[in-house]
Amino acid sequence: MPDESVRIAYEMRGDRVDFEDGHELMPDSLTWNMKREVVEEEDRTVHVAHGSVVVKGFDHLNQAFQWGRTSKDTVNLKQTAELTERSVIFGTAYKFNLTLHSRRFNDLYGNIWDFVPEECRALQDRDLYDEMSSEEVSLLENKFALGIIQWNHERYLRRLARVWEIVKSRVPDLPDTSSTTFSIAKGGWNDDLRGYLNQLDIPSPSLVYLNWWDDLRPQFLGHLVDIAGVDSTNLIIRVSEAVEDEYRTTMDLKDDAFRFVLSMPGKITDTNGKRVEEGVEWNFSGSDILNQDRELYALSFEPSLWRIGIFIVLVLFVLRRFKNIVKRRKGI
Repeated sequence: MPDESVRIAYEMRGDRVDFEDGHELMPDSLTWNMKREVVEEEDRTVHVAHGSVVVKGFDHLNQAFQWGRTSKDTVNLKQTAELTERSVIFGTAYKFNLTLHSRRFNDLYGNIWDFVPEECRALQDRDLYDEMSSEEVSLLENKFALGIIQWNHERYLRRLARVWEIVKSRVPDLPDTSSTTFSIAKGGWNDDLRGYLNQLDIPSPSLVYLNWWDDLRPQFLGHLVDIAGVDSTNLIIRVSEAVEDEYRTTMDLKDDAFRFVLSMPGKITDTNGKRVEEGVEWNFSGSDILNQDRELYALSFEPSLWRIGIFIVLVLFVLRRFKNIVKRRKGI
């Protein structure tokens, strides 16, 4: 690390729920000197958290990026950070790399657009939306809501399978882990879901993301306890709640905005961010990491005056020696 170290800035923007839902998704408040403010925009209230930290050594880098997280071990914002330095002939080269890992939304919960008709994308296009009549909008909203209900059906089926696999890995001596037994439990859970979802009356697409877990939790836990045994009840509850927390965290991230600013010694030579006065800036939203990793990297070079000076002296010495050799040869 250079003597002057590296300053890294962090900023998070979102709604009130993102900051007060009990999930500590921001960096440690003391380490990063986090501050929070509320900004009134034209059509909404935005909550902003920002802070910075000076990284004073390579060991400190990973410590600084240990984001706060819930106690559930399946819920976190996973990242891999690396800062390296390499001596070259004229100075020192620095490389910063931070990978924010994907939330694996489609893998864990299913692709929403596999269930919602493609024509419903017009609801998300402002120009197309403005051209539609109220009847056309209402029709698409109904199709969208029905598609989301079907997607939630699939999402909760996947949840049963995922929780079961985690429980099996934690308790290797379960009495019965056969696929037939699980298929029976899955069939019962599928019937419960159909009965619950069929009774829903959802007049607006904005309501289809309401939390149904409180209603579905008893049946969900009951099916798993039936096949795992009552001794595993507490474990099943902990894992199920952790998976629910993970889902809520992912959904909260979708509309969040992130801004990273990095200052590095020397001159930035390459980056996939935007070069600004402070160094390098990255801006992205939570939706950018739903299904793919987001990599932030920057390279910088800090010249060494004494190395350059030594090189110049060596070059002059070699040139002088060469000149003397040429003179002697001409004199023979």
